Amino acid sequence: MNKKELQKFNNRFNSFVLAFERLKKNQHRNSIDKSITINEVHLIDLIGRNQPVNLVKLSELLEVSRSAVTQSVRRLTKKDLVAFEFAQDNEKNKYLILSKKGVDVFNVHKEQQEHIEKTIFSVLRNYSEEDLQMVMKLMDDVEQVWRELPW
Repeated sequence: MNKKELQKFNNRFNSFVLAFERLKKNQHRNSIDKSITINEVHLIDLIGRNQPVNLVKLSELLEVSRSAVTQSVRRLTKKDLVAFEFAQDNEKNKYLILSKKGVDVFNVHKEQQEHIEKTIFSVLRNYSEEDLQMVMKLMDDVEQVWRELPW
């Protein structure tokens, strides 16, 4: 590969990465509430898949501190996306559940993910296992270069 081909490859690769970033942004621009961030959508998704869930379990699932989870959940509560429910057997145990609005966001996100996966699978079926392995190796190799950059 000469320098011109490398530049062409870099331009195409950058275009691909930018298209993916646009997809992430557009997918998570929620029609239910425009103020919901990408991270909040992912947190709603995690809560929805694990509810009822307490803050301790949520912090373990996210691998972040309880105080970070508490702050994030507080924002979701203010946006009426989640609520707390007390355990019937022990009033001290609070569990997080999605509100009606939170369920709506969860369902929209789930539908979007399913559509993307179905469409991507239909594209990937056009390639051999060897082709896909080669692309994955290329991604691994490029990522390794990025990790080893001196800055």
